[in-house]
Amino acid sequence: MSTYRWLLLYKLVTAAPTHSIEIQASHFRLLPKRHEAVWTGHVRARRAGTRMTCLKLLAYYTNDQMIDQIDCQGDAEVQDGDRWARGDQAHFDSDKDTVIVTGRPQARQGSNSVTGTKVILQLGKSSMEVENARVLYKSDHRIHRGVGN
Repeated sequence: MSTYRWLLLYKLVTAAPTHSIEIQASHFRLLPKRHEAVWTGHVRARRAGTRMTCLKLLAYYTNDQMIDQIDCQGDAEVQDGDRWARGDQAHFDSDKDTVIVTGRPQARQGSNSVTGTKVILQLGKSSMEVENARVLYKSDHRIHRGVGN
């Protein structure tokens, strides 16, 4: 089984510099009429300090061949700096520079962990937003549990 590599460039809508995304998988299919690219099997994507893995990745691109959305499906996992999130799906939006993880998501930052219905990571920043959160804080060798909306 060979591994396909495709290096894609996209530009943020703002004046931010161009970023590249490197995607590796067992199989690759390009659907030019639909402006989609599909990777399946042991998918790994990397952009600067962010890494994503999943079973299937769909990239949606513009007429200029710039990726504007990515959907990671099946065992999606995202690592961005010291933050980690995992769920059934992950959606990357290049305009907002965010990744949204859904489908029984769980997340961790440092030694603290959280579960909820949706985890939103703002890439390149330390913020994390979780809907219907259940949090486990660890500090001073004590564990603090909290539930929030």
